[in-house]
Amino acid sequence: MRVFQLTAAAAMALLLTACVAPVSRNQGSERPVELATLSQWRATGRMAVAADGSGGSGSFDWQQQGNQTRIQIQGPLGVGGMKLFIEDDAVQLEASDGRRLESQAAWTELEARLGAPVPARNLRYWMLGLPAPGPAQWRSQSVPRTLEQDGWVIVYDRSIEQAGAQLPTRLTATSGTSRVRLVIDQWVLGADVP
Repeated sequence: MRVFQLTAAAAMALLLTACVAPVSRNQGSERPVELATLSQWRATGRMAVAADGSGGSGSFDWQQQGNQTRIQIQGPLGVGGMKLFIEDDAVQLEASDGRRLESQAAWTELEARLGAPVPARNLRYWMLGLPAPGPAQWRSQSVPRTLEQDGWVIVYDRSIEQAGAQLPTRLTATSGTSRVRLVIDQWVLGADVP
């Protein structure tokens, strides 16, 4: 009789637990990130820039806070290290030797050091897999996804899912003889940005 009671109690416990849905730790606390409205993010990785047989490669740390962009680039691109600050249409470049350049002088110096023009204003959108404001055309939405905008063709070779969004981990932007390749090793989104 005792064995029967224990067996019945165990069966009842199994039946009750089968009726209760498992509770996820994150249930209701994490919503998918909407990339088009994401105003705060950070990406770190590697880049290669080439044009007309010149260029180089290095690493980057990109921090986006609303319309403020801060990019730190480390050689060996022939640039040593430099920081680029962009806010709306204002741009400032801080070289590793302490020189600060602004406006067109900053863009000219950036292109001279990298060996190619870099579409930094648009890259903040393209890195998220989004077209920048203005006319744009998706050539392909399947992998590899391909976007055409402002004379550049952006090919998204790889992506990962993070916070419910598809984030690029490898993309190449090409315009004429200029090519910018980014490999993103880490994404930090929203409030988690240090």
